Amino acid sequence: MASSPGRGGAVGPVGRRIGGTASFFLPVAEEMLAEVAENVTVRPIEHSGHWLSEEQPEQVLERLREFTGTAGR
Repeated sequence: MASSPGRGGAVGPVGRRIGGTASFFLPVAEEMLAEVAENVTVRPIEHSGHWLSEEQPEQVLERLREFTGTAGR
């Protein structure tokens, strides 16, 4: 992973999926990740807790497809 000049983080893109309905945390998570990475995307996974893949596998797959540009395939 390449370092970002002056930031010491990932150049990106960086995807982060957050479980639950804690929508207040989405902008906080995005801000925190932006401190160490560029091109940050934060998306919620509704109706899940800490076990995103087990609780909402279809939503996780859809978000990953969106992130990788393979949605609808």
